[in-house]
Amino acid sequence: MTIFLTKYHFSGLTEKGRGRIILALVIGLLVCFVQTATGDDSVPVRQAADSLKNTPENMFQRGKELYEAGRISEAVILWEEVRRINPEYPEVRSQLFEAYKFLGIEKYNQNLQEEAVAVWEKAIRLNPDDKDIKDYIERSKSEIHKLEELSPESRPAAENNPVPEKKPEPEEKPAVKTSKKKDAIEDSLEIYYSRQFEKFYDSLTVLAGNIRKLSDEIAKISPLDTLDKTRLTGFVEAVEYNDHRLRRATFKIDQVELDISGGLSQSSAFRTDIEFTTDSTDEFQADIEQGYIDWRPGSDSRWKITFGKFNAPFGWLPVDAPDRDQYSTALVYAYGRPENVLGLMLTFTCSPVFDWSFYLVNGWDVNVDNNKDKTIGTRLRLQPADEFSCGFSAVTGPERDNNNSSRRSVFDFDLEFKPTPKWLLGGEVSYGLETRTLENNVQADWLALMLLNRFDVSSRAAITGRFDLFNDYDGLCTGFVQDLWSLSLAPSLSLNGNLTARIEGRCDFSDQKVFIGDDEQPSDYRLTTAFELIYRF
Repeated sequence: MTIFLTKYHFSGLTEKGRGRIILALVIGLLVCFVQTATGDDSVPVRQAADSLKNTPENMFQRGKELYEAGRISEAVILWEEVRRINPEYPEVRSQLFEAYKFLGIEKYNQNLQEEAVAVWEKAIRLNPDDKDIKDYIERSKSEIHKLEELSPESRPAAENNPVPEKKPEPEEKPAVKTSKKKDAIEDSLEIYYSRQFEKFYDSLTVLAGNIRKLSDEIAKISPLDTLDKTRLTGFVEAVEYNDHRLRRATFKIDQVELDISGGLSQSSAFRTDIEFTTDSTDEFQADIEQGYIDWRPGSDSRWKITFGKFNAPFGWLPVDAPDRDQYSTALVYAYGRPENVLGLMLTFTCSPVFDWSFYLVNGWDVNVDNNKDKTIGTRLRLQPADEFSCGFSAVTGPERDNNNSSRRSVFDFDLEFKPTPKWLLGGEVSYGLETRTLENNVQADWLALMLLNRFDVSSRAAITGRFDLFNDYDGLCTGFVQDLWSLSLAPSLSLNGNLTARIEGRCDFSDQKVFIGDDEQPSDYRLTTAFELIYRF
């Protein structure tokens, strides 16, 4: 009999006869006396009082608190008891299913395949139609089977050779043993790398699921019911990156972004993008990529004022990874334009065909102004048809610390053309200069070009090629006087509505030897590849 039944029977003794009541009271007093003497605080009287709390509703809610605190095994015990008392209790099956799914993944990540299968089989009984759990079970059983089929040399001698066997002839032993060992090693490596990738994918799925739950909870919170609800969106970008010149490969979480937005009134709104990225040493760092407030003079006004930190309205390619067609950024974006600016922007939407933006900011990618002057910029966008659009961007201002005499200016023209619904052509050309920056106050110049071609193979698959050129005439932007150009190719596949996978191959060339290899010798080319997973929520 479980402790829950014991408590319920104890609380129901008042309905029995007088003799049983007296007997129960005597026993209760004796137990209280013994427990008090031994220093145990969990007396039956307190248990009887606490039993009023052990209803299915309270146990279910306590299970949710334990689950959110990471004590999943304890939550499962409570939810199983709720299901035993009331098999039709709302949500208990779905909560148990999610808990067993997560516990199975934990076991799998610990290389406990058989235990993981046992846990997932409990989950599949709760939701027999779930394809992911079926795949997990099938994958784990396949790994177990492969491990069992490994050659005897890869197993302990006591397990595989309980009875000593006659040794093979000397001339046959080396060849046979070497062959078997080679097969065993190849099978083991295949299983190892397969498991590592699957762990990586499963861990990303769990992380995305937890973020989605957090998003759902935050979305329920609204300062005023009459205003737009606060929304949480964002993405997780995970990458396996190879620099073949350095002979270096690494897995990393390249970027995680949480975007919080909502309405403050009928004429104002806010947005904050919290960004977690890895720096050049692969260390995590956090930053506010955007944080601004929009205000319109009226709900239907064509004018909008933006104050705060925002993505610079400059050029054609998007800044964030989910909106790009490739993993790497174009050379013109890496060296020749601002990414985020802080200040004031005025936007006028004349019609769906034409809009104009003008901004006054501290400078290129700085939060606090580093000199006494401001940077100004503008962008004009024209879209006469759905198949064609173009834009012109310009920005100018002093960008050096405590130096107002040297001004940096960039002029950029971009266009986009769709010959067919599945085919996109894009291009951008940019010219930049900075005055009084070299010796004898000589001006530095650079020219950049980017051409992009994307073809949608299907509604889920696409392939994108890009050509980049950056002529750094005076070495101001890249650190070398060079003509730098690159070719990149990136097929992508939407695995579901939120998860996208990309593979990119890229080769960079220079007319100077500027790329250092693992032998510390410079070269005029570099080859990189990347496998990227992006989850958007």
